[in-house]
Amino acid sequence: MSVDQGALWRALDKDSAGSIGLEDLAPQHCTVLASFRQFMVARVGSCSAVWDHALAVDEVLGREGLWKSTRKLLLSPFLRALRDLGWPNNPHTRSLLVASLDYFGCGFVSRSDLEWLDAWEPPEFIYADPDPQALQQLNELIRKRYAHPLSAWRSLFDRDDSNSVSWLEFKDACEKLKFKGNIGGAWRALDTDLSGHISLLEFDADSARILVSFKAWCMKHFGSVQLMFRQLDRDESGSLSYPELRRACRRLKWNGDVHLLFNCLDTDGVRMGGRRNISLQELFFLDSWEVSEDDFKAHEENLSRSPD
Repeated sequence: MSVDQGALWRALDKDSAGSIGLEDLAPQHCTVLASFRQFMVARVGSCSAVWDHALAVDEVLGREGLWKSTRKLLLSPFLRALRDLGWPNNPHTRSLLVASLDYFGCGFVSRSDLEWLDAWEPPEFIYADPDPQALQQLNELIRKRYAHPLSAWRSLFDRDDSNSVSWLEFKDACEKLKFKGNIGGAWRALDTDLSGHISLLEFDADSARILVSFKAWCMKHFGSVQLMFRQLDRDESGSLSYPELRRACRRLKWNGDVHLLFNCLDTDGVRMGGRRNISLQELFFLDSWEVSEDDFKAHEENLSRSPD
């Protein structure tokens, strides 16, 4: 099978950091491991301390003679130790934890795996619980600084127009906003599916609908956003003014808010001849930007399953 390694890397390295973390490869497993690590550090001081606790529990239960190893521990005494320590006995969580530690499926965990977990430093959002109140505080701050969430998304969060914002991009944007609240909790309130990134749909569904509607209008009447731009840019200035865009939208019956759309698309604020304009570069991302009705439905279902 032929694999485009460059495309694969870009898909995983969403923030272009030049490295890939566990949270990029397996965000759900990463979340469980981080939660386990935090719990064990609080209960017994470290993850590797579970090893000695497991052996002690087995000795009390009279099973000490069944398995002796300085490097490997069978899953059964390991899981008994977790129950004894109060680790939540949730089948799904337990399954993810076991799969993460016993990744060859051999039925045991190694002490080195637990020591690795002690040395691991997960990103701070992994520890956070979804915090709707923090997200509300962030949105209030955004509304004070920007006329519309779409403006904030394009100017501050999704600066490369990829429709995908990583944790590092999100954190950087929050710091630029001087947001003092729970950044990790706000992130988790947005990233409800633990995908490791957020889209405009998750950030602000109404903004996503504006762009979806406008792109559909462009496709219907011109074939693409780029062709729309070239047909409306009759003076070949390389830009569209608000009156030019408004006339076309009225003539071809796009029913959206043209003024809002123009303000949100004009991210550089450059004026030509005393008027603000939109360049092709500011619009071009829409041709590769895809959000379907199924995406909207899935997003609504995720929200309905999320705790308040």
